[in-house]
Amino acid sequence: MNFIKINSLLLFVVFSQICLAQTDSTKSTKPVFTDYETLAEFPGGQDSLNWFIMENLEYPKEALENDISGIVYLMFVVDKNGYVNDVTVEKIKLYQDKKIKGAKGRKTLRLEKEEIISSNDYCLGTCAANLLANSPRWKPATQKGKTVNMRYRLPIKYSIY
Repeated sequence: MNFIKINSLLLFVVFSQICLAQTDSTKSTKPVFTDYETLAEFPGGQDSLNWFIMENLEYPKEALENDISGIVYLMFVVDKNGYVNDVTVEKIKLYQDKKIKGAKGRKTLRLEKEEIISSNDYCLGTCAANLLANSPRWKPATQKGKTVNMRYRLPIKYSIY
């Protein structure tokens, strides 16, 4: 499938840290801790994470052709070794640009975003999840001086300009 890279993506990374440490198995969803000494961190911090996503996130051709933008909410685990695991698409909000004609006699058009419900995510979720799954190794979270697994929630916004 062909993808078009768009560098002018508006990155919406409200790093909503749903910080739930996991047991030794990253497949487990049973939280062990609710508080950390240090949180897991992308190499270079939040600004570096934003830059990594902006530079590497692909905008699927199908979404561009259909004027689709949206927000992809990802859940993932940064394991005690700093690797990103269990990346899942938690939720996707899709919007489609609608062209609205100006008042009678005017030639101007304006765009209005309309939320759409669709079983097709136009590959937005897949692209975002693949990017995160292939991110560099993170600095793991710590609790009581030991590295631990940590679950995160990360929204990524796709926007067409």
